[in-house]
Amino acid sequence: MSGSGPGYIFAITEDLIDATIAEGLAPEVADRLARQMLLGSSKLLASKVKSDAALKSAVASPKGTTEAGLSVLQRDDALSRLISQAVSAAHWRARELGD
Repeated sequence: MSGSGPGYIFAITEDLIDATIAEGLAPEVADRLARQMLLGSSKLLASKVKSDAALKSAVASPKGTTEAGLSVLQRDDALSRLISQAVSAAHWRARELGD
């Protein structure tokens, strides 16, 4: 995960920026907001004040925008399945490279 994980985060960031631009935000603003969001989120995770699950709940107001977006990402465990598949693919490739 530590070797491949940053690539996954960068891909997600790229998609977040593209989607935000598609919703009408200027590219430079979308880029700046995405980078600052990642920086702030990373700092919160690194602080270990709360678990990742608790942080997710803390930013998802009932009936709010985060909850609406998370409902799409978590529908049918879509995001969890994709991440699991990506980690598995990287794991198997690492094993192949090790042989």
